[in-house]
Amino acid sequence: MKTLKTLLLIVSLFVSQLVLAQNKEIDNLTTAYFGIKDALVADDAKTAGSQSELFLKSIDAVSKSNLSASQLKVWQEQKDKLIATNEAISKTTDIAKQREELNELSNSLFATLKAFNVNENTVYYQYCPMKKAYWLSSEKEIKNPYYGDKMLTCGSVKDSLK
Repeated sequence: MKTLKTLLLIVSLFVSQLVLAQNKEIDNLTTAYFGIKDALVADDAKTAGSQSELFLKSIDAVSKSNLSASQLKVWQEQKDKLIATNEAISKTTDIAKQREELNELSNSLFATLKAFNVNENTVYYQYCPMKKAYWLSSEKEIKNPYYGDKMLTCGSVKDSLK
């Protein structure tokens, strides 16, 4: 009985470490995305580009070994989309082109976060009716990355992940 309890404790600690590692990887990915989004809100194409480089590093840091079978399936479906849209943002300083890619990046990341369900903080899925496009935010308050200061508060919260 004592051996069984010890074994269960070891397995529990191992699983906890895997979950913590996964949480950190996804938190880093989300934080890098927010850097891109916030730069677009501020009409700062240069920073959006540099933040997209951090986002790519965060994609590469996600370890498949920490994922369940269902999470791995979603990751494989979304990873290429995340990379392609992110690279399109990083390869231009044209803020209009960067903003064009944000919807796809946002939708892919939201699908990933929803499947992983490891968010430490609430993530808001927000929508711009003028662009018919989505973005993610750490704040409920609307700060529209598609129009920057021209239409900063245009949009609404459509969903959230906790």
